[in-house]
Amino acid sequence: MMESILAEERKKSTYSSEHLGAFLYGKQFYDTMKLYLESGPILPYTPNLYNSSRLDIIVDSYRYLPPLYNYNQKQRDNTPGLHQDHINIYTLLANPHQIAGSAHFGMFVKYIELMGTEAHQKMYLDKAINCEITGCYAQT
Repeated sequence: MMESILAEERKKSTYSSEHLGAFLYGKQFYDTMKLYLESGPILPYTPNLYNSSRLDIIVDSYRYLPPLYNYNQKQRDNTPGLHQDHINIYTLLANPHQIAGSAHFGMFVKYIELMGTEAHQKMYLDKAINCEITGCYAQT
């Protein structure tokens, strides 16, 4: 239903969203972002964030995070011109649980990848990516 409403509103518009995107972000960034968003997985579950407890929201977030992470990793290796900003934008748009999972993937997994020894990576990385274990990052 929302798609039909948006389509009707776009027909009324006097400017092209593609031209606006290229103007705001630069044509190359915009074109890469558009391709990246269009090829992303469509996640089949829409949670009710307003009637859920904080724990329910955190548990739900882990349904979304592994497919998003794996898609982002695959695209990072296979998409010329892809920038970390594209990945960040996609993850924010596609995941209704940004806060609950952002520390896990944005910091915990990333630091195992970047700073973990080979033994740490073998022990923890796959489990963290698949959300078998969860974590965050703390610095003193």
